[in-house]
Amino acid sequence: MVFAMTMAALQACLVGLLGVEALQWSKVCNIYTRFCEQVAAGLVCSLLAAVGMAVLSAFSARDLFRGPCSSSARQCAQL
Repeated sequence: MVFAMTMAALQACLVGLLGVEALQWSKVCNIYTRFCEQVAAGLVCSLLAAVGMAVLSAFSARDLFRGPCSSSARQCAQL
């Protein structure tokens, strides 16, 4: 969900950066450069958060599907 929202924000940012000729929307970042830089920094942070969440989810899924006795035989005997 975080990744999808980041990509939607990136698409809106690209419309502001490049404009859309078919709809006669002009480039906005030529006028509001500071705002576009702040939006770009926010998108980078959001993308890093999405990647971090994916990595943590992968570790959690690995621990979830790994059996309780897979780490060592001594711990398995105590169960």
